[in-house]
Amino acid sequence: MVSDFGTLGGIVKDSRDERYGITCAHVAKCGDDGYQAAPSDGGKAPIIGTVLHSEIPPNFHASKLPTTGYPASQAKPVDAAIIHLGGPSTAKLEINSLGAVTGLFPDASIVQWQATTYEGRTSGVQAVQFRGRCPYYCLAAAGQPYCFDELLAIRWPRTAGTTTSPIQEGDSGAWLCVSGASGIEWAAMAVGWDPAMGFAVSATRIETWWKSLSLPLPLSAA
Repeated sequence: MVSDFGTLGGIVKDSRDERYGITCAHVAKCGDDGYQAAPSDGGKAPIIGTVLHSEIPPNFHASKLPTTGYPASQAKPVDAAIIHLGGPSTAKLEINSLGAVTGLFPDASIVQWQATTYEGRTSGVQAVQFRGRCPYYCLAAAGQPYCFDELLAIRWPRTAGTTTSPIQEGDSGAWLCVSGASGIEWAAMAVGWDPAMGFAVSATRIETWWKSLSLPLPLSAA
C-alpha cells in the first residue's frame, strides 16, 4: 500500500457483473492487494481485491512554484485507483450510510456552495459544500507533493462553526454525493486536504480516465 489506510469510496460493475472498487492512487497503487480493514485498523485478511489500474500526477519538484507556466507539463487531473473485486458478489453498489448510488452527477453541473455529503474512514458521514475550482493546486498526498489540474475545493457550510479541515487523513477516496435527478449521484472523490480546506476530483474526470483504459463501467448511464 502507498498509504496505510484510506476510504473505498464506491463500487461499480461492468456488463459481466464484475465488481470494481474506486479509491485514490496515493492509497493503493497498481498491483497492490486491498484489505478491509487496513492493517493499521487491525485488518490483515481477507484481501478484497487487487488494484487493476492507478494514476496520479507526477511528483511536483520542490524547487518549483505552482504557476500556470510550470504545472502545464506537470499537473494531472486525477488521483484514482481501480480495485478489481471479482465477479458477482455481496459487494453492493452503494455507500454504507448514504444508500445506493444511482448515477454520476456531471462536473459541469457542480456549482459554488453546492451541498454534498460523503462517508469517510476517519470523518464518518459529513455534510459539506463545494467552494469552487482551483486551476492548479499543489497538494501533499501521503507526504508527497503533487500538482493537480482543476481540483474542487471543499469547505464546511457557513453554519458549521468549526475551523478544522472538512476532509481528514484517511478520508481519501471517499465519494462526495449530491441529490440528483435519479437519486443519490456521485459528484467527486476526496483526494486530500489542507488546514480548513478539503479537495476533490470530479467524478466526471475519473470516469473519463477509466474510459480511456477501455473499461466499460457505465456509471453515468446507470
